[in-house]
Amino acid sequence: MRVPQVLVDLIVDNLRDDIPSLKSCSLIARAFVGTAQTWLFNKVEILPPKSRDDQDSPCWTFHRLLTRSPHIVSLVYELQIVLVGSETSFARDDDRELLEERHLPWVMSGDTLSLVLALLDLKRISLIENSPSEWDELENFSMNWNQLERSLKSALVAVFSSPKLESAYLQGIVIESSAQLLALFSKATSLKELSISRVHFTQEEDERIPWPESHPLAPSASITPGF
Repeated sequence: MRVPQVLVDLIVDNLRDDIPSLKSCSLIARAFVGTAQTWLFNKVEILPPKSRDDQDSPCWTFHRLLTRSPHIVSLVYELQIVLVGSETSFARDDDRELLEERHLPWVMSGDTLSLVLALLDLKRISLIENSPSEWDELENFSMNWNQLERSLKSALVAVFSSPKLESAYLQGIVIESSAQLLALFSKATSLKELSISRVHFTQEEDERIPWPESHPLAPSASITPGF
């Protein structure tokens, strides 16, 4: 007897937080694939490559998946981009010097991430830095907005200004001023939440221009500073 599709969907919906089970469901039968993929790709995390020479990085792998299976594009509502993570050693010697040479975050070079962003129509985006707070003591080791490749900057601006964007979380970036930061979201008329932490402003306090005129955030919107 064939199981009704509505029952299949209900079963898979109840597994929405169980990624291994969802992956198994997507391989069982065609009836399970659609709902399983809906939950599998609803939120996607892109991790840094394991090494600077990693030609098969998570970002490249995800881009290849999107181009080979374009139906997945419409399933992705939230993207979490990890700027710096476990691939980087933060160990220090007795003199508090880092034991390994620091490298610029992977997003500061290459164009694969911009290609991924151009394909998606996101509701939520996060750029996060999973590192100790002292990592940001030298600003050139964070994601410096004004030093990004033009293609990536344009792709991020398109996401930040999208009328569909509802939530943004930025952690560990360098930008000129609060005015420049808010200007990026001036057209995001559906934005309900903007959370920022470890954001370094390069412009001196007395040189900063006034906050920009922008579209008001949605009625329930909030800006949350973090530490």
